[in-house]
Amino acid sequence: LKYKFLNEDESSLFLKMKEYSLLMMKELQIKHFSRMDFLLDPENNKLYINEISPMFGMMKESAFWQLWRNTDLSDIEVLNLVLSDFNKQKI
Repeated sequence: LKYKFLNEDESSLFLKMKEYSLLMMKELQIKHFSRMDFLLDPENNKLYINEISPMFGMMKESAFWQLWRNTDLSDIEVLNLVLSDFNKQKI
């Protein structure tokens, strides 16, 4: 399975994904990490939210890790970020 990363030419698509993500987080009261998967219909350029996963895969092959690899953070820093966010939850 391959994941597509957006380039500068696709910035409007990125902004639409961000808009949808923030809207869904607000509507569903998601306050912490989650992963949202999108599908794009190339025929009409419509964007769909496919899945919202608050418990993302932690295997090295998962989309979560592949997407974080594009940042300057190490695996340990990413885990610390996730864990510190979960520690802030009020249960």
